[in-house]
Amino acid sequence: MTNHNRMDKLMGLLTIAVVWYLLVGHWCYGNVNQLPLNKHYRPAKSLF
Repeated sequence: MTNHNRMDKLMGLLTIAVVWYLLVGHWCYGNVNQLPLNKHYRPAKSLF
């Protein structure tokens, strides 16, 4: 039971992370693409 609940929590966090990336990461990635020098940067890096 405990193991199953942990998996549900992980799946929930993963879903939230994916949704957040789709909502926020994609426009951030677009901004990064405007700068050729920062092309190798990951989108999440510019948020923190």
